[in-house]
Amino acid sequence: MSAKPVRRAGRKKNVAPKARAQSPVRIQVPGVDFAPHIDELLKLAGVTSTPDARIILEGYLSLAWAGWDYERENKGRIPTELLKTLENSIRKTQVVLRRIKKYPLWQRFHFLSCPAGEGTVSLPPIAPDGMIAGINIDRMLDKLLREVARSKRRRARPRDEGKRDMVDYACNFFHEHSTAKITTYPGGQFAIFCRRFHEVITGEHLDLDGLQAQIRKTVATLHSRFKSLEKPDLNLRPD
Repeated sequence: MSAKPVRRAGRKKNVAPKARAQSPVRIQVPGVDFAPHIDELLKLAGVTSTPDARIILEGYLSLAWAGWDYERENKGRIPTELLKTLENSIRKTQVVLRRIKKYPLWQRFHFLSCPAGEGTVSLPPIAPDGMIAGINIDRMLDKLLREVARSKRRRARPRDEGKRDMVDYACNFFHEHSTAKITTYPGGQFAIFCRRFHEVITGEHLDLDGLQAQIRKTVATLHSRFKSLEKPDLNLRPD
């Protein structure tokens, strides 16, 4: 009989280490608590309440809230056309002021003296009424131009674009975690989830047609994207 091979103690076969599942990164908005709504939203999506699912849903809510809050802060901004008109007028005024410098009395139009308390210039409360403050018109116009430039950069997005972003975040979570069909039907599970997702963020109650335009666009985008990837087992169904 042949002797059985003896394995030496202390030596192990090369075994590939098991890949550890990576935990989702928690995204939170300071001062905003979505916890009271998480269970309800998971139930609407038909998703089991697990720690990972809760963290991921909270992350999507936080991202959507940040976009909505930015849009809310930018409401009431001055129209771009009006800002351009103001900018052009300031630049024309600066050109005229430079031409005036050729004349002996040019300083009358470049430096103004205003008494404190009469409304033209604001001074600290400790400044006595009647105190004279000098205003450099050139510097003031330069500062005004910089403020116009800042205002032009901080443009508000269209309201529909903000709604579309919320539907996209809701759709991402629904598609990744729910086994329900993604449809455009207003009374369907996906549309109900999207409306409640939107309501949790904004506090605004929507009727059945409140997000339908954005839902149709999002579902159409999903269909075209996955069709190009040739994935036949999509959890998508148009209505």
